[in-house]
Formats: sequence, C-alpha cells, structure tokens
Amino acid sequence: MRPVFIFLFSFSSVAMYAQDDATVYPFNKDWTPAKSMNKATYFMHAVKENDTVYICRYYRKEGPMIRWETFRDSTFETPNGRFAWYNEQGQLDSIGIVTNGHKDKNWYYNMDDSGRWRAEEYFEKGHFKSRTNFVSRMITHADGTTEPLDKPRRPDSLPAKTIMVVQQAAEFPGGIPAWTAYLSQNLHTPARLMRIIGPNAKATVRVEFIINRNGKIDNVFIWRSCEWSADIEAMRVIQSAPDWKPAEQNGMSVIYKHRQSITYQVNN
Repeated sequence: MRPVFIFLFSFSSVAMYAQDDATVYPFNKDWTPAKSMNKATYFMHAVKENDTVYICRYYRKEGPMIRWETFRDSTFETPNGRFAWYNEQGQLDSIGIVTNGHKDKNWYYNMDDSGRWRAEEYFEKGHFKSRTNFVSRMITHADGTTEPLDKPRRPDSLPAKTIMVVQQAAEFPGGIPAWTAYLSQNLHTPARLMRIIGPNAKATVRVEFIINRNGKIDNVFIWRSCEWSADIEAMRVIQSAPDWKPAEQNGMSVIYKHRQSITYQVNN
C-alpha cells in the first residue's frame, strides 16, 4: 500500500509502547484494567509534557479518541489544564479548562456539524457564573436570572470611537507552498493506521495549535481525532516544525491560533 497525503488549509510509523516519557494503559469494556492490549477494548496513552504537565488521552482500541485530560502530577491526581470529549466519529464535542481541580473560564458543549457550540458555561475557579444557550439564545446567571443573548446595548454603553485593528496572520517561512512541502516530506503513514483503515481508504486528523509571539509552535491539540497512531504522528510533525513568522497586530507580535487538517490516503 502506498501512502498519499492531502493537506487542507482554512515518527515514521510509531510502535504502541515506543514513545519516550509515555505509558499505555489497557482497559476492558467496563473500564477495569485489562491484562494486555490484545484483550483490551480501550486504552489510555499518558504523556509527560514537562514536570508539571501530564496529558492522558483515552482511545477506543482501533478508533478515535474518547477524551483528553491534563494533570499537574504524574499520579494524575490534580486536574490542571485542558479537558475535552469527542463523539464516536472523533469530532470534538466539549472542551474546557481546569485549574487545580476546578472548572475555570469558558467551557463549551455539544458542537454541531457546522462547528458551532450549542452551549457555553463560564466559571471562576470552580464557581459557576453563567450559562449561554446558543440554541434558545438565552443567558442564565448564577442567581437564576435570565436574559436574551441578543439583548440590545444602551446607547451610553457603545464605544465612543472606532478603533481600526490591522492584523497580519502568522506565516510559515516560504508561505503555504513551503508548509505543504514540509508536511509532505516529514509526515509518514503509520503501519498501524494502514492496517486499520485498509487499502483505498483515507482518514483525517484536524490539529489546532498556537504560534506564539516568538513564532514557536505551542499548545498542539487534536480538534478532530482519527485514530491513535494517526493523531500522534500529525502532532509530532507539527511540534517538530521550524519557527513561523509570528502574527502581527498594529505592528506588534501577537499569539495566533491555526488549525490544520491532514488526510492520510492509502492506495494499493
């Protein structure tokens, strides 16, 4: 089978137990520990990012991710960082931030097929503040009061003047053709993925990442999961990429968020 890559804009093959600072935990159908991967229904891939960031990704044995959890300790006792859940097709469903075991800031729920959230909740270090229902267009506050999402603002709340914001997107050296070439030359189809999807098939991973003010790639995250080996290969290549030219806003370097779709296509 010959791998072909399709890059949509808007390490070689990785063995299950071979990644540095990573451990795989197999689980039975009822989420009790399994004796081996052969007997497992699910597994958890735990990765040490650094001394205070440990990421646990839960997968179906031969399917997309189920959830993403982040902890500050190697025993996974203190949730701290991004938490996310995925539907059966691997599409991101819900996502939020936990700070020292407490929900914090914005939490988004039930993404629809168009990529829009159906609901959002806001927390301050575990304290619920409000819930926005984007379907009913209503906001519910912590005290139980409600108001329409599209409530008109009073004239005196409008800005006194308009400020023009000029932003230039972050750019890979050489632009999109060079970025496509980098991905094509460095991305490899994992043997595990080829076995799972078979010949004349394709599968897509969608990755989100930050390009910081210094042009370095950071905070790589799976927006749409395909399968374990495909996900980590896509993440590996993006994390290994050279620095970008950072985005600018009004002449100053700013943080920029980018999403990259990668489709693996396997031909006979």
